[in-house]
Amino acid sequence: MSGFHILPRRLLQATAVAALPGVLWVSFEMFGLTLIYGSQMLFFSIMHGWLMSIPITLLVIGVPAALLLLLKCLIALLWHQYRCLLGVKSSSLAVVACALLIQGALLASYCFWSDSALRIPICLGGALLTATLFMFVVRDMFARVSTTTKVLQ
Repeated sequence: MSGFHILPRRLLQATAVAALPGVLWVSFEMFGLTLIYGSQMLFFSIMHGWLMSIPITLLVIGVPAALLLLLKCLIALLWHQYRCLLGVKSSSLAVVACALLIQGALLASYCFWSDSALRIPICLGGALLTATLFMFVVRDMFARVSTTTKVLQ
């Protein structure tokens, strides 16, 4: 492939735009509020808040979009032609995929670590992981790529 195609890249960007608000909200609840207040019922604040429809919408759209983004990143890592169509470096795809996998694993195991002594390092690491994920998505998935430049992976 001599370059990337605009449609696969735009679909990846749209998936990232749909996923990021939900991922950031999950991170805020799981790492921010847990760090400050300790173990809690995740998403309790949006279910009983005065503007609950906005965060609920972000989660309902963001979580499936994050799973789709993870799937697209994994496919691109395994399939070189698709990665070239996207025009995104494999290292960026790997960071995004790993960050989403780790965040999903921490969310699934929240009840085990949120009450333990591991709470503070996991919350701090999770916040750093979320910032890294956000940086790589914004920097690399939305960067301009020349249509004549071959993406070397």
